[in-house]
Amino acid sequence: MKLKKGKLEVQILQFKEAIDTFTKVLELDKQSKTARLSRAYIYTLTKENTKSIEDYTYAIENFKNINGEVYYFRALAYFNSKQTQLGCIDIDKAKQIGYKIPSEIDDKICKN
Repeated sequence: MKLKKGKLEVQILQFKEAIDTFTKVLELDKQSKTARLSRAYIYTLTKENTKSIEDYTYAIENFKNINGEVYYFRALAYFNSKQTQLGCIDIDKAKQIGYKIPSEIDDKICKN
């Protein structure tokens, strides 16, 4: 029920409320992949880069079957935090998994 509430809050751009909702879900179930990745994504949108990186890193380290999108969005948080080298490492990992990276990032920032 709370996951649906959080997703609705994201759709209507109530990011602070959505973060609070997903945080409450995680207090009850630390392993909720949906809540963790949703909160990380919102942190990326709101430029709370440290928190975004923490959530994405938790997901990468603790959940199976992580797709390239997770590495891509963590890379964006790294870039926003001026940690370009770490971002480019994640871009490479995302590409290895098969995620299509926008050329403006791959060609201009990471220059692969």
